[in-house]
Amino acid sequence: MKRPIIVASYVWLMVLNTWAGAQVQQPSGELLHRIDQAIASGALGAYVSTSLAMNPCLDAPKTLGHPWEPGEAERIRSGLPAATCEDSVLAKSIPRLFVLQSLILAATDQPLAMQATVAESRKNLRACEGLTCARTEVERATLEFSRQWDALRRQASDSAAATARSFHSVKDPVAWLSSQSPGVFKHARASCGHSRVMVTMQVYKRNALRQALVVCDQGGVESPGWLLEKQEKQWTQILALESMGTLRLLSSSHHGRFDLMNTVRANMGEHPSTVYTYNGKVYVERLFLDIQSTSVGEVAVIPPY
Repeated sequence: MKRPIIVASYVWLMVLNTWAGAQVQQPSGELLHRIDQAIASGALGAYVSTSLAMNPCLDAPKTLGHPWEPGEAERIRSGLPAATCEDSVLAKSIPRLFVLQSLILAATDQPLAMQATVAESRKNLRACEGLTCARTEVERATLEFSRQWDALRRQASDSAAATARSFHSVKDPVAWLSSQSPGVFKHARASCGHSRVMVTMQVYKRNALRQALVVCDQGGVESPGWLLEKQEKQWTQILALESMGTLRLLSSSHHGRFDLMNTVRANMGEHPSTVYTYNGKVYVERLFLDIQSTSVGEVAVIPPY
């Protein structure tokens, strides 16, 4: 169970099937300064686990009022070279790197590739057998991920994925869905209850691929959702979600279909996100991201070990 540092009220929010363009980002120099300020303040998020994930060298009992459980400090720091947290340089530079990586993973529209890049960076750091190697690796990785951040900041909001589709709503969704996909219609009627069923048609410009998004109109509350695709002469279900929040089109793709990210709201400051990729028949879950709001922005919490 996550132990909260701050308790915040929340309001359910939902935007169905939208493309979130690149956010306006701060230059890396200014960002690193903000990261250093946040690290100096102690708590980096609403939960003790969030702060320790990004700053495993943190003195939790002193700074957060969190007494260590037996073996907890050793477990959290197990992904670091020996004596790292006793080194004054690394105790400051490692949390800076970890926060930067977490920010990038939350902001990128290629999370699978970025997660692999972060994992490789952490692996290289763990492989260091001395503090000199660790210092060099952290410095190199911080420069690399600062460049990644600047690249994200320069991305145009009207990327290829953003302009890939045209949309229109089906005028009589009940009649359309009951005739084109009776199985999904049955599930939608049972799941939507008294809420009306909505169907949005989308057509991809590059290959005329046709898909239909089916959701319940629940007035801003996350609902079950289904994604259908026109294959030959019939509509086939390729994704079903128990809770569909913001379904985002990513710039990466598999088997000719863009990857998707479904983001829901756990509370105002925490919105878990799941990445799905197409395997040639259906979309399958590939990556879960625990995205949280912090004083430096939205981060994807990465366990440090």
